[in-house]
Formats: sequence, C-alpha cells, structure tokens
Amino acid sequence: MGAAEIVNRIREEGEKERERILNEAKERAKKIIEDAKAEAERSKKRAMEEEERRAETEKRRIIQTARLEARRKKWMAQEEMIKEVMNKAVEKIKEVKEKGFGEYKYDEILRNLIKVSAMSAGGGDLEVILSEEDARFISKKDLDEISKDLGASLTLSEERVKSIGGVIVRTKDGRIAVNNTFEKRLERLSDAIRDKVAAIMFKGGA
Repeated sequence: MGAAEIVNRIREEGEKERERILNEAKERAKKIIEDAKAEAERSKKRAMEEEERRAETEKRRIIQTARLEARRKKWMAQEEMIKEVMNKAVEKIKEVKEKGFGEYKYDEILRNLIKVSAMSAGGGDLEVILSEEDARFISKKDLDEISKDLGASLTLSEERVKSIGGVIVRTKDGRIAVNNTFEKRLERLSDAIRDKVAAIMFKGGA
C-alpha cells in the first residue's frame, strides 16, 4: 500500500469518525431537546393543576365567607326584630298600667299575678316584692284577701325591685323566690319569640 493510499485511508476513517461523532451529538441534542420539552410540558401541567387547586381553594373560601356573612346579617336582623318585639311589649305594659287590659285594670292584673306567684312559691309565710311604682297599686287589704284565698300569709316587703312591673314572691327564709316581673317573663318568652321570628324570617334555611 502506497503512502497516498494510507493517507486516503486515514482521511476516510477520520471522516467516518467525524460523521459518527456528529451523528451521536445530534442524537444527544435531539434527546436533550425532547426531554426538555417533556419536562416543560410536565411543569406546565403541574403549574396548571396547582393553579386550579388554588383557584378551587379560593372559590371555597369566598363561598364560605359569603355564607358566614349571610348568617351574621340574618342573625343581626333576627336580633333586631326580637329587640323591636321586646320594646313593643314594654310599651304595651306601660299602656296596660295606665289604661288596663280589656275589662281588667292593672291593679287586678297585679293581684292575680301575686296570687299565681304565691301558689308557685308553695304558700306559707311569703313576702311580696314590688317596684316603687307598683307598690301603690297593692294595699294590705289586697294581700289579706289573697292570703285568705290561698290559706297563706302574704306581707308587702319594704324591699323594692327595679322593674317596669310585675312581682317577686319569696318565702320568708329566702329559699324559694318566684320572679314574675315583666322583664323576667319576657326573658322566659324570648326563646319562643326567637324561634317564631326565625321561622318567619328564615324559612328554608340559611
């Protein structure tokens, strides 16, 4: 083999090796690009899924906040309505004290309330506690008559209760006290009033 042939053979082998290296480099580059595209697609998908989760979480938060706000406003409206009912009841009580209720005068209503309270207290030696204003409606004679009817002993206490009206009847030893002031009676009715208001205003749920 001559020198020229050897040179040509070396050149050919070098060319083949160069082609092989270039081809391998192209394949590696292609693979790198494909992997990068796939990873970019996966990253994009993960980002979209994460964004969807955040959006769903935010949507649930907004809905929950709106529901809580709606409940709060309904509760405030309910309490305002109950307050209005209570205020009207107080005004009605003041009117009854001046004008009576139907055919009954206030002193008759008060005597009956004392009687009912004394019965609830169980009779015996009882003291009747009234407001300063109501004390003028009840005389010793009234209490004597109630005492006779019940077989009890009622006396008017010098103690006065701060109230728009009604009575507290208490045993002399203080162990039993029946609070039938109008404030207390309204307080006992407040749950029933609240239920009725809720039924009227919020039928169908929050």
